[in-house]
Amino acid sequence: MSPSQLSQPQREAVVELMLLGMYADGLLSLIEDERIASVFREIGWHSVNTPQEYMDGAIPKVRVAYEDSAVPSYLSTIAARLGTPEARQCAFDLLETVLEADARVVDSEHTLHEQVRAAFGI
Repeated sequence: MSPSQLSQPQREAVVELMLLGMYADGLLSLIEDERIASVFREIGWHSVNTPQEYMDGAIPKVRVAYEDSAVPSYLSTIAARLGTPEARQCAFDLLETVLEADARVVDSEHTLHEQVRAAFGI
């Protein structure tokens, strides 16, 4: 499935997954931020809210998921919103580009990677 074929609710789920990836190592890097911006261009955006407005609302949810050790539960809701195995695989592939964006993958990113695999059935 091409990222541009995702529905808007699926795109929103992808953005939240990308943010989980960005926050996984506890370091917010410019290159990860640029990769997320690139994902927005790749998937398209069809909403009354701008991508930045959506991210501003999603970031607190991502932070709470990490603070409350609720990432697996949050990933389950993202998987459900993505719906199809093809959309989940597409989102997983995009996540990998964020995790690898800064040319280093730390243990916490490996952990997220495995949690996503489990939640998405990949």
